[in-house]
Amino acid sequence: MTTLNQQAFTDAQRMELCSYVQLAREVIAQYWPMRLLAVIESPRERIRAIINRQRLLEQILDRGWVTLVALEPQDGAFYQYDCLNGWTLIQGGSHDQLNTASHERN
Repeated sequence: MTTLNQQAFTDAQRMELCSYVQLAREVIAQYWPMRLLAVIESPRERIRAIINRQRLLEQILDRGWVTLVALEPQDGAFYQYDCLNGWTLIQGGSHDQLNTASHERN
């Protein structure tokens, strides 16, 4: 299992990252809607706790720049995160179905 080095970013680093995001938004605006999809296999409560601690991450999700999907380890179901409504079950999507589809392609 890989461990992540958890370090706090300085205000200068956050400002630099925000400037890159702003620049990227201007450059790719002509191709909108273009979003990143992040799928994380972890309990939704744990993901939400991380979002609550990271203001910048919360803003990125709130603005729709990233679509966040959780693969719940206990039931194998996929849930999409929405800042206003919380987690919504993605109908017809489960870990078993994903594995089946992957094996059928190979």
